[in-house]
Amino acid sequence: MTHCFFIGFKNGMNAFGQHVGRVVNTTLLFFVYILAVGPTFFIAKLTQKHFLKLSLDKDTETYWENLNLSKKSIEKYYKQF
Repeated sequence: MTHCFFIGFKNGMNAFGQHVGRVVNTTLLFFVYILAVGPTFFIAKLTQKHFLKLSLDKDTETYWENLNLSKKSIEKYYKQF
């Protein structure tokens, strides 16, 4: 008898946790979007900033960019942080 009670209690608490998690995650993501993503979008539009280069140039041979990843001396790799 008590075994069935605890199984039902466990299932009920699991369902409750799922519902609370869904509400909390939706609320937090909504506020993150409103406070971070939305203003970034509007500031980028006002300043005409393009984060991705989407235009194609037919005269360009390649779209690869040189990253200039040259070797550094070993001393530069110590205590990087």
